Amino acid sequence: MINLTQHAALLIIIAKGQHGPLGWWTIAEGVANIVLSVIWGRSHGLLGVAMGTIVPMLVVKLFIQPWYAMKAAEMNAWDYLRKGLTRPLLAGVLFFVLAEGIVVSGDLAGPSFIGVVFAQVIIFLACTWFVGLTRAERQWLMEYARRHLVGLYCTLLPNFIPRARKRSFLKKISSPRAQHGPISRVVAWIPPK
Repeated sequence: MINLTQHAALLIIIAKGQHGPLGWWTIAEGVANIVLSVIWGRSHGLLGVAMGTIVPMLVVKLFIQPWYAMKAAEMNAWDYLRKGLTRPLLAGVLFFVLAEGIVVSGDLAGPSFIGVVFAQVIIFLACTWFVGLTRAERQWLMEYARRHLVGLYCTLLPNFIPRARKRSFLKKISSPRAQHGPISRVVAWIPPK
């Protein structure tokens, strides 16, 4: 989870071409992981090994990598927190609160498990859409989906509906009123009569 939240910082570092230190701190994280796992594993058992793994990862992913990414992107800490982390954190907290109420007690098997997962996916998508994304990001995503899903729909169209209905649908979307939408660029064919 921590790795995923900091993936954007990793991409900034790579995009700016300043990924040299990335290898060094990955090696340092691995060495610290082994040393702490052995030391804490002797005194705390399996929990010590887990702590020896998580502590170096948290130090690198929560402190070193974000600091280096902010330096590479020429961004200060306040902008990073305000513009980069606030919306995703709010969406995550809202999802956690709402999804927690859906979990039913007892054994989740078969249809009840699928129902809970489906409901949580819907809640996650709603939280992400309304809280996690800005208006510009939502507009970009809508245009992207419109452009690519319409193409997929028109590709699959010949296989699923009768020829007469297909012809009338294609005439509607290629009419002068529909010439300005993304569909007009995708649909360039109307079967001959």
